[in-house]
Amino acid sequence: MEEIDKLRTLFIIYPMPSCYFCHHEPLDSIRTRLRHDVERNVFRCPSCSLIFLEPKALDADAYYGTEYRQQHTPVIGQVLDSRATHDMYAPFQMARVERLGLLIHPEARVLDIGCSAGHFLSTIKPLVKECVGIEYNRENAQFVNQELGIKVYTDPIEKTDLAPASFDLITLFQVFEHVTDPLSFLQTLGSYLKPEGSICIEVPNVDEALLSVYRNQPFADFSFREPHVFYYSPKTLPMIAEKAGFVGTSRTIQRINFLNHVHWIMTGQPQKGPDIHMVSSRLLPGADAQGVIADLDRWMQKVDQEYGEILNARGVGESVLFLGKKKLS
Repeated sequence: MEEIDKLRTLFIIYPMPSCYFCHHEPLDSIRTRLRHDVERNVFRCPSCSLIFLEPKALDADAYYGTEYRQQHTPVIGQVLDSRATHDMYAPFQMARVERLGLLIHPEARVLDIGCSAGHFLSTIKPLVKECVGIEYNRENAQFVNQELGIKVYTDPIEKTDLAPASFDLITLFQVFEHVTDPLSFLQTLGSYLKPEGSICIEVPNVDEALLSVYRNQPFADFSFREPHVFYYSPKTLPMIAEKAGFVGTSRTIQRINFLNHVHWIMTGQPQKGPDIHMVSSRLLPGADAQGVIADLDRWMQKVDQEYGEILNARGVGESVLFLGKKKLS
């Protein structure tokens, strides 16, 4: 007994659940702390490579209804209202529309899960037959309903009056990583798709360059956070989707500019918000774009494009995008 007590002073002993996906055990504990210095194990399955947080009970409706946006906001150190959130993210939504291509068309019925302040929905509203959202945050849902004129539900999809097999496209942008039971969740969503309907899932890439290439520890400390229950890669996201009954393609996308990576490497700190790190890189932000400054801006745009192409070719872009359909019975 004395020897066991000595061991306990040298090693922290954690309960090791089996893998959510393949049920392998034991798991590797790769981290014990998250953003905001939260104590929580991060497990990696040595068999299938899935990465996820130590299970913990959470009242999702209460947490995402109010508390989530108090701690995790688009702009570091600021709590934005719904209008400000919408206006900040709206300029970046056409890139998503372009990635979806022919899935966005005048006869399409689209459901956006976790629609936030409706920036994607307001972008596609004139392009589709109907668009609907689900959003647990009450303030955001009210804004989208009242200010944007788009129907948004605040309950899980199975508790709404939405009809099964009624959507041409269901989208989840930076939402799926929050889901505690992704297999069951995707199977439920599949029942709301038309037979030839499609699903689009965009999640942070746990293999992204700042983690896998530069091995930037401050970014890792920032990246792993309590609301993100699962951490997907180009391998594990389609693995989960396929087991849930979908078939499709996945690739990485680089939504973040080159200078953001330089900033992390040089300072170990995040930039303030998406209006800095999601726009085209500029060496002199705020300066008049003329003469040599305009030439440098055009050069930085090329750098952003080529940098993103290199990262995506290696599967280390900032996010993973999965586009798929239900498997034929």
